[in-house]
Amino acid sequence: MKRFIIGGASCLAVASICLFYYKQTHVTLPDFTNKPVSKAQAWADDNQVKLVINRVYQLD
Repeated sequence: MKRFIIGGASCLAVASICLFYYKQTHVTLPDFTNKPVSKAQAWADDNQVKLVINRVYQLD
């Protein structure tokens, strides 16, 4: 019984560490399509993210 409790606690600890790491390393990125580049740059500056801009031109 003692081994099951230790095993369960260990699994719970590993799962919580993985969840914490995932939350700290992933950022939800807003959709900046059809919005001014200045808004995207301001968001990137506020969140300390390097911004790579791809400009797409449509003839329609």
